[in-house]
Amino acid sequence: MGTPFREVYDAFLGKIDQDEWNLYKDLEMLEQDWFMLLKSAVERFMFPRVSLEYSVEEQCFTEKIGQQEIQVLATFMRNEWLKRAL
Repeated sequence: MGTPFREVYDAFLGKIDQDEWNLYKDLEMLEQDWFMLLKSAVERFMFPRVSLEYSVEEQCFTEKIGQQEIQVLATFMRNEWLKRAL
């Protein structure tokens, strides 16, 4: 099993103001929103050192990704999130 999406979500949440997420009580709805941001981030990541293929059913990447990839994905997720706010 590769890296769970939750590791990327945690890095992403560390980069934003979480007040917006406090309005929602349904964790499943939040994770769907985060997954949409993650999909956008994966598409923007042009030259990763490892494969960013993922399994939606297992909620993880097929390979183990490193901290550098996690931080890049979290930054791209933050950028997508900021585009919404504007």
